[in-house]
Amino acid sequence: MNKDEAAEMDQMDDQLSSTRNTLRRITSERDALLAKRAEAVDIYSRIMEETCPSDEYHCTCVPVLREEIEKLNKCLHSEAVMTNEMQSKYVEQVRKNELLMDGIEKIKNKSFLPNYDWQDLLDDIKSLQLEQTE
Repeated sequence: MNKDEAAEMDQMDDQLSSTRNTLRRITSERDALLAKRAEAVDIYSRIMEETCPSDEYHCTCVPVLREEIEKLNKCLHSEAVMTNEMQSKYVEQVRKNELLMDGIEKIKNKSFLPNYDWQDLLDDIKSLQLEQTE
């Protein structure tokens, strides 16, 4: 075999190797597409088999919409919990403010209650003021 024949054989080997690589890549892509197609057919079949009221007809967007509804329901639940916590904190703050205002009124009217333990009342007020700043 001369140099030209050897070079031609090497070139043909390179082309064969390149063709094999291309074939592997195309086969892999085909397999991936077939898997996606099978998944889509499965999802579509499950959707269309669902029983629903006679005036309702499902389309392939149903799974996406159901997922979005689930997300929104979770978000709504989370917001409701947060709202309840904030409302509880608000009610507690109103109660503390009422106690503070009651204490202030009692201090203003101290001449009418000579036997009242004013130091306890002042301590309570200071305690409430500290709680409000926290």
